[in-house]
Amino acid sequence: MKLLDADVQVIALSLWEELDCARSLTCTIMVRYSEWDQLITLKVDPKHHNTSDSYFRAAQATDFLLKFEEIPADCSANRESTSFEKWLWAEKECFKTNRRLNELRDFGTLNGVPVAQPIHSFVERVRKNVRYLIGDQPPDN
Repeated sequence: MKLLDADVQVIALSLWEELDCARSLTCTIMVRYSEWDQLITLKVDPKHHNTSDSYFRAAQATDFLLKFEEIPADCSANRESTSFEKWLWAEKECFKTNRRLNELRDFGTLNGVPVAQPIHSFVERVRKNVRYLIGDQPPDN
């Protein structure tokens, strides 16, 4: 059974204790029992959380050691493939969100159902604020 560097383990366990959520307990158990494959392939789904805080805590716990290269080497999960899959999933989710927001902006509907004017106005204000903050496109740096 390969172990994680003691200092890294102390930091991870401390973070997970502070996050104080079911996912941090899961990660703690996985580290204590050297379940490295399960740890680095663990995923968090925003649809399984009722609040942004709950999702944030679960995501922090899940992803804390994800890119840490010193996870014991006998790990069979392919990190590059896992990273690409997560990126692809995020791109698909962004596409779906952009499609909904474009429909709202262009037609004032979501999935073909008209939305109340205050919602439409709010989204337009947010859109203008974001454009003001980042410009027509994000900076190149």
